[in-house]
Amino acid sequence: MIMKQPIVSAVPIWPNLTSSASRRTLYGLGVVIALLFLHAARLTTDTHQNVTMYLPVVSGAVLALCWAGAEFRLYLDRVVAEHERRDEALRERQRLFNQMWQALADHRGNETLPETVLAHLEQLFGADLVAVWSATDDRRAFQLRGVHPGDAAVAHRLTKVAYVSPCFDCLAEKKQILRMDDYAARTSAALSWFCQEHQLPYLVLCPILVRQHLVGVLALFYRAKPPLAARVAEEMQSAANLFLCAL
Repeated sequence: MIMKQPIVSAVPIWPNLTSSASRRTLYGLGVVIALLFLHAARLTTDTHQNVTMYLPVVSGAVLALCWAGAEFRLYLDRVVAEHERRDEALRERQRLFNQMWQALADHRGNETLPETVLAHLEQLFGADLVAVWSATDDRRAFQLRGVHPGDAAVAHRLTKVAYVSPCFDCLAEKKQILRMDDYAARTSAALSWFCQEHQLPYLVLCPILVRQHLVGVLALFYRAKPPLAARVAEEMQSAANLFLCAL
């Protein structure tokens, strides 16, 4: 599954030129240089037969060197453009994190979380469904604070799932992010039925902890198995920690 990350375009190294156009331009310059070398060599050398015979070979070598240099230049352009895209994507993700933190701080104390924050999380991590629960005062159950995308029926179902069953016991025990594709064995039957009914076989649970106590849960549901590299897992946990300012 393709992650729904912000689409970022880098500043082109060759303005208004595609990669193929840049290659044609550089190759054309290589041909011109080789022809100029051949012409200059014929004007400045004697007419010895061996010299005249090898001039085309030397010019061909010059052309090959020019084309090799052109390919190296295009490779450097691609590397620079990739670094620029990566840096811009990181800045965009940081900007979204800052926006989410501010939105959560502005809605502190509200019963429901701002949907824009959940939409940003869906975009950042390519999730098909995002839900957040907070623990009740006695920490024996969890109440739904937000879900996206989803209608009232989905919200009602997720509210019942977390409130009537200890579906986050494994998370409270591990106190670390969990990716589940065997949630039927590791969580409650109610949550398992919900995932099967909505065809969401993959689930990532991120704990929201205060003094090692589980006070909330960020859940990311997927229809396709999500990549969970170390950097992505750290970002997911950082996103979960943002909710501490709102729960």
